[in-house]
Amino acid sequence: MKASNDFERHLGEIKAMPADRIREPNHAVATLVQEAFDLAAVAERHRPLLVAAGLEERYIDSLPGRANALRAAQTAWTHARDAAAPVEYTALVDQATVIRRDFVATAGYALRKNERALETLARIQEGEGVADLCQDLPDVAQLAETHRDDFARTDVASAVRPGAGATT
Repeated sequence: MKASNDFERHLGEIKAMPADRIREPNHAVATLVQEAFDLAAVAERHRPLLVAAGLEERYIDSLPGRANALRAAQTAWTHARDAAAPVEYTALVDQATVIRRDFVATAGYALRKNERALETLARIQEGEGVADLCQDLPDVAQLAETHRDDFARTDVASAVRPGAGATT
């Protein structure tokens, strides 16, 4: 079933939710959606045990549809936000995205022998959207500062100097 159909199916439930229960997500919505699909797969695999323990099957059955509804809501919100964004905002987001992409590529090479730093880099690469991008930029700056020596030993050291990044 398409995500938009699942959204429409759950819309009444969503609108009926009391305002005091609505919270801003503390993780990227794409991550939450993926985790919901992962949870649905695990719940399906263990359905007999979960039902025997008292979980109602309707909760297991509803997980994929709810994840799709969240995905559709996020897509609609993103389109509405981006349509209303000034051109300058879009240009800054595009520039920051290029900087992050170039840094991640550079850091992957510079930190290739440092497993712990590569784990940090992998965490930076998770998520999507402007909020995630805003969090990633200080994180990449901290990673570059913390591992300055790793970058200095490569030919890509200039890629992490302030003002030396890509421009659009």
